[in-house]
Amino acid sequence: MVYEVFNLFLTVCIAISIPFLVKKTIDDKRAIKSFLTDEVKETLDCLLKIKGLIQDCYFSGIINDQNKDDIIRNFNELEIQINSLNEQLETSFNPESKKMINEIKEAYFKFDNFVTDDDLMSTHYTQIDSGFYREFIDQYSKLGLHLKKAIHKIHCY
Repeated sequence: MVYEVFNLFLTVCIAISIPFLVKKTIDDKRAIKSFLTDEVKETLDCLLKIKGLIQDCYFSGIINDQNKDDIIRNFNELEIQINSLNEQLETSFNPESKKMINEIKEAYFKFDNFVTDDDLMSTHYTQIDSGFYREFIDQYSKLGLHLKKAIHKIHCY
């Protein structure tokens, strides 16, 4: 009799506590995913600033030293954002996110090298030509696509 009462009490306790534990775990994962998604969106915003700077210079027909400094500054900010995203993904989803973050970094380095290591940053370069602009948009789109895909992948973890 005592055993049956104890067994019933234990069953009720388990039945009540399991939904709360499961709900908390689900809510915690959802919050982490939301936070990481916001981080990716901030990274996309940094990328968009660079696009805006290059577009302004292309359409105005002139690029000066101040524009070049602004571009370099924004690339530094973008790199900081990507490194922050990398560290957070390693903390939350290390094995799953490794390939994704490597793809993002690779696309970033190609994009950065194309813009900052090209003739664009030399002193004699005063106007962005259409060939550079086309390649810039291509590199920009590739990095942007990797970041947008990251949002989808984060939600699948």
